[in-house]
Amino acid sequence: MAGKKSTPSEYDIRIGEIIAISRRRMGMSQKGLAKHLNVTFQQVQKYETGGNRIYVGTLIQIANVFEMTVGQLLDGVSQTYAHDRDITEVIKLMYKMNREQRKLIMELAQSIIAAK
Repeated sequence: MAGKKSTPSEYDIRIGEIIAISRRRMGMSQKGLAKHLNVTFQQVQKYETGGNRIYVGTLIQIANVFEMTVGQLLDGVSQTYAHDRDITEVIKLMYKMNREQRKLIMELAQSIIAAK
């Protein structure tokens, strides 16, 4: 039926919560995020409450605004480090390395921590 409003799924609600948390951590208002996405702040409100589903393209835009990958955005665990630019940069660099290079970096990091 046209005009019938559907109930947001638990996934829509969770994604909205993660977006709201990420936005607040960056000190950004809904209006500020809306400006980056070229939508109204009401649309951002609907995204954050799960009231409107988010297209994949919009999700990519949101992740870019927050300087993270879509995977980090969707992974609630990632939220603890997602806004630390140094950590994000290290993660991006490690994705470009082969297994042996990553192993060397891990060993180096472990020895630096042990030396504290």
